[in-house]
Amino acid sequence: MLEDLTFTLPEKTYLGPIINTIKSTHRLIKSVQLSKTYQQNYTFTITYQSLSKDLSAADIAPIRKKIVSNLKIKFKADLIGELH
Repeated sequence: MLEDLTFTLPEKTYLGPIINTIKSTHRLIKSVQLSKTYQQNYTFTITYQSLSKDLSAADIAPIRKKIVSNLKIKFKADLIGELH
């Protein structure tokens, strides 16, 4: 399952630690790539994968919330849009 999340980051924020924080949030996150940038907004494409089952939106929702929370606390990153 692929998902894009866009965050507004403070100036001079290094992207390596952001990507590592997203990757280390949960074992189902297989890869994270920076896909778009516009001013201080950065879009990350996150790949979720489970070897044991097909993932649903309900499986991903708590992981997504944790990603948003971790980036807010560690980097003062703000999610663009709302979580559903």
